[in-house]
Amino acid sequence: MTTATSTQVSTAQDDAVLVQNPYASHPQLSSLEGEVLWEYAKTARLIRKLSGITKELGGRSNESLLAQLRVLERKMGLVLTLFKASVWAVIVEGEEAEQEMLAKQQEEARLSAANTSHLSEHDYE
Repeated sequence: MTTATSTQVSTAQDDAVLVQNPYASHPQLSSLEGEVLWEYAKTARLIRKLSGITKELGGRSNESLLAQLRVLERKMGLVLTLFKASVWAVIVEGEEAEQEMLAKQQEEARLSAANTSHLSEHDYE
């Protein structure tokens, strides 16, 4: 049997462990022991799968990973620049609104003072 075929057989057996407890009907095990062994078998399968994934990732070229990280770095730089510009725009917009409100209040105060002095002049006449 070749390595690929043995891998396929073990994968099929591993998948079967996830669906049905192979220890449930064992005459020398209590139900609790069967459940514990089943959980162990499922955990062992996940660890084997994780080990295979880490071997695959470890075998990849670092140059490929670095190229992908450079692209991500440029995109993140662009996002940061856009975020800073947005924050700056919000700050400037808030300051302009404050200045407009202050100018409006000053204009209203000036008009109110002018109306008060105008009314005072009419009272003296």
